[in-house]
Amino acid sequence: MDDDRLRQLVAKQVRRALRPETSLASPPPAPEGAGTVAALFCGGRGGLSTALAQVAGIAKLARVVAVLTPAAKEILGEDRLTREARVHEVVLPESRVSPWELIDRTEVIAVAQLTRTTLARIGLGLSDSLASTLVLTALWAGKPVVVAKDGVDPDLAARDASGAADAPRALVRLYEEYLDRLEAFGCHLVPAARLSETVLALLTGREPIRERPLQSRRVITEEDVQRAARRGESIDISRAIVTPLARDAARELGVGLTES
Repeated sequence: MDDDRLRQLVAKQVRRALRPETSLASPPPAPEGAGTVAALFCGGRGGLSTALAQVAGIAKLARVVAVLTPAAKEILGEDRLTREARVHEVVLPESRVSPWELIDRTEVIAVAQLTRTTLARIGLGLSDSLASTLVLTALWAGKPVVVAKDGVDPDLAARDASGAADAPRALVRLYEEYLDRLEAFGCHLVPAARLSETVLALLTGREPIRERPLQSRRVITEEDVQRAARRGESIDISRAIVTPLARDAARELGVGLTES
């Protein structure tokens, strides 16, 4: 190979390496006077493009701090997140940022992608990960939390033909119960395609329309089970939320939990 050809090849590789699209995208400037939203990505590939597009829509009108779990960092990556979602700041798992500090400087928490693992942690009230701690602490502090439910809602999974129809009914009920708990906690559960409009409504002081009224399903408590035991009755738990203490009491007192 002659020297001229070698120089051409080297120059071509240098130009390719220096292209802006192959380097880490720099975040856009945040809108002046806008509120701040923490956008949480928990991992998973389902609905990822929709989640990124919705967060990009939020970033046009608000400052967005993206928070990535280890799974989300591996699947999504900081480069793609910054480039496609146009977020203004990225908090990686190794950043060790305090969830309380994040909540103090944000007006709304948006769970752009939720996994079943994090859903269960939140539903059980377990603050044993950054993701669950961020959501639970935000709820405790009275901050609005919007959850894109596409990745964990059995109804949506069944419509998408992603195997939910073949899952054991007890397992489907478990995830439905966890979703009901999030709703009872005050979370706004929405399809991913409505994430941006719901978050922006909350930022501007408007109450977004809920898919169903808050706590539309009744909650079966330990006291309900004790009352049924005294009467010698079983409890119909169809479309109801049964607390863990209520289930324990039902086993101890021999109260049947039935579904019509």
